[in-house]
Amino acid sequence: MLFILENSLKTKLSTKLFHPFFLILSFFILACQTHSEHHFIPLAYTELDARNGEIDEIRLQIEEKPLESLWRSALLLETLEGFPNEHKDACEAVFDEAKSFVLRETQTALDEKNIPLAKAFVLSLQNLSVTEIALYTNELERLENDFLKTYFPALGLDENNHALKDSKNSDNAYSEPFPSLPPSKVSQYLQGLVTVWVDRGVSVQRGLGLPDRIIGSGFFIDSMGHMITNYHVIESEVDTTYKGYSRVYVKLYDDVETRYPAKVIGYDKALDLALLKTEVPVPFSFSLGSSEDLEVGDRIFAMGSPLGLENTITSGIVSSKSRSLSTVASAMQIDAAINPGNSGGPIVDQNGLVQAIVFAGVLEYEGLNFAIPVEQLEKILVLLFHGEVKHSYTGFYAKTKRELPQQEALGIEVHYVMRGSAAQKGLLAKGDIVQSLNATKIRTVEDYQNAMLEIMPGTIIKLGGVNQEGEAFTKYLYTEERPEMPIYEAYKREPVEDFFLPSFGMKLKRTSVYNKNQYEIASIIKGSAADENGFSLQDPVEIKKIKLLEKNTIVYAELFTRKRNKAYFEVNLAIGASLDSPYFF
Repeated sequence: MLFILENSLKTKLSTKLFHPFFLILSFFILACQTHSEHHFIPLAYTELDARNGEIDEIRLQIEEKPLESLWRSALLLETLEGFPNEHKDACEAVFDEAKSFVLRETQTALDEKNIPLAKAFVLSLQNLSVTEIALYTNELERLENDFLKTYFPALGLDENNHALKDSKNSDNAYSEPFPSLPPSKVSQYLQGLVTVWVDRGVSVQRGLGLPDRIIGSGFFIDSMGHMITNYHVIESEVDTTYKGYSRVYVKLYDDVETRYPAKVIGYDKALDLALLKTEVPVPFSFSLGSSEDLEVGDRIFAMGSPLGLENTITSGIVSSKSRSLSTVASAMQIDAAINPGNSGGPIVDQNGLVQAIVFAGVLEYEGLNFAIPVEQLEKILVLLFHGEVKHSYTGFYAKTKRELPQQEALGIEVHYVMRGSAAQKGLLAKGDIVQSLNATKIRTVEDYQNAMLEIMPGTIIKLGGVNQEGEAFTKYLYTEERPEMPIYEAYKREPVEDFFLPSFGMKLKRTSVYNKNQYEIASIIKGSAADENGFSLQDPVEIKKIKLLEKNTIVYAELFTRKRNKAYFEVNLAIGASLDSPYFF
């Protein structure tokens, strides 16, 4: 009886186990049969389909991003070879749609007297050779002249005054006689000087409350109370990350006891400049000169309030006209005594014309001080009247090109183009030598920096030059707002072997499929961190560590290498570089 029960139980259990097994097996058999009956057929997505998709996307963005849409449609027209006539007609149609919308927006900007925006529209249309722009160009020139007459009636002291002169067309400068004779002595120019006094309340240190004050200098540029100073002096007035109390005042030359309220009209973080305004009678306003007339060794005077000592003049000479202290422009080096409180004060020549604006001094080294050349102020002065000034970039790394060290520069040579950037989309390539920007001749990095100062983000620019084969080119790029750390953008987008070029100046080539950190140096940029650290071509490099420091402003790498030019001497190196660069445009 027990035997029968055991057999019966085994039969029932095996039956229960069999049914699920059978169902699973049947599923796999059917699945295999089903899979064998259907085959994957890839979509026939051609380049023509991609371009038609681009046309559709441009149409959707014309109203939101008019100039970018115009640029993208212009790029389609630049690359029509090999495509059917129907596609050519479609490209021309979307370009005309974008152009018509931009022309309407140009008129709106002119009607609203928005000079910076109107200038971006007009310049972009000029670069694309849009014939309808002639009428708007004349209207923009009239608007600019009216602006200058309103705000700067005293400009044009004499034939040497180049205030607000366009670098390409001197006829744009407004000039009329100074309403009164200028002072006969440099000391009399102190009447146009102000002490900028920023009250930031009370700071608590070790349980004690101490007054928190920032003291700087400034100078009047018109009879309406507009003044120039440094951005870092009034930074707390506009910095959104600053959460404390902040009020800006100015003290006049003949009344240092009274603080007059002032307000910030505009500022430029990168150039360290700010425009203020106060409602007081202006005893004297300075005229802007041209540091191009200065030579190394020429005598200059620095005016300001060092350590709060108002109305101080020191003298010195121009030590150098071009130092790379800023990533968007060069600085002037002077040896006139500069101390805290001088920031924002004018540097004048013996004729009393402003040639530069003080912005930095090295306290540990006497006579090592720096100022912003007045041309940089002139280029952005109109923009300062419209708030914060932002700078442009397109995403490529370049340095001045010379065949031999003593020869004249040929232009700026492109060493790297960032993935996904406007430069890449505009077909700028490694080895291209840029020799013109819009209508401005480019020979050096400084030339390119100066030309870019007055170009707003969101503008179509035209680059001319020659490629590696010596063939002439014209390429159109669309400017975007320059990030504070542009090389950080490359860090996020690029593989290591490409990122090392704009950061450390060496192009790497992977040498191992098993060890992803082993490379060989394929190229080195002269004067870069890699060059100065003694690396050479074909040196083997193993990357031990890469990390970002100081809130993503510095990149640090630990490398192991065997230097070929030193008998394959093995060495571990630490190398660092800023994630910003004056060569990244």
